[in-house]
Amino acid sequence: MALSGSRDFISTRDSIIEDAVLPLGIEDILNNSVELAKAVRALNVMVQHWHNKSVFLWTVSQNNVTLTASTNSYALSADVVCVLADGMFIRRSNIDYPVEQITQTEYDLIPEKTQEGQPFQAYIDYQLANLTMFLYPTPENSTDVLYWREMLRLQDFDSATDNPDFPVRWSYALITGLTAALSPNFGRSREETAQFTVIANAAFLEAKNSVTGGPGQMRIQPDLRS
Repeated sequence: MALSGSRDFISTRDSIIEDAVLPLGIEDILNNSVELAKAVRALNVMVQHWHNKSVFLWTVSQNNVTLTASTNSYALSADVVCVLADGMFIRRSNIDYPVEQITQTEYDLIPEKTQEGQPFQAYIDYQLANLTMFLYPTPENSTDVLYWREMLRLQDFDSATDNPDFPVRWSYALITGLTAALSPNFGRSREETAQFTVIANAAFLEAKNSVTGGPGQMRIQPDLRS
């Protein structure tokens, strides 16, 4: 048996688009600048919409900031989609203290937000430009370090050779998802679009479960009954 010895397959923006439109009867989209632009736009819209459907673990990273005394608000990067509720803590003298993420209503009900102390609560203000983190109590020193986990936006497809900001196992989900998204624009019937959507949804769930430990994951554990 002869194997390739390589494990370097990866899709590009244009290869995803080419494969996605083949079931729609389109074979030369790369030479049609108008239709290609529509497909690129649809691909980027779909990928950003997927943030509403899943937490993509590979885009989650830990960040930190050294706090400033008497300052209770801290701007986050515009690339941050959300701050995860778990994993937030204050490190003081090499000891970690948990910080609870609260809602806007809970933060608004705090009567004296400028009261200083060691922060134990955080409110994330989600705005279009960027996120702002408000801490309570207001930090009392400039040596505490706040740690949190944040999810970044998936990167855009800008150039023809851009690779997906996804593990390679998501290739089929990207292709079938784009087929379903483009189907009405290329004159396919409701029935055909519905069929493409069923395939796309199944592929998305399979890809999602492959990285989140959902159905289909094999777990091995010792038998402790004896």
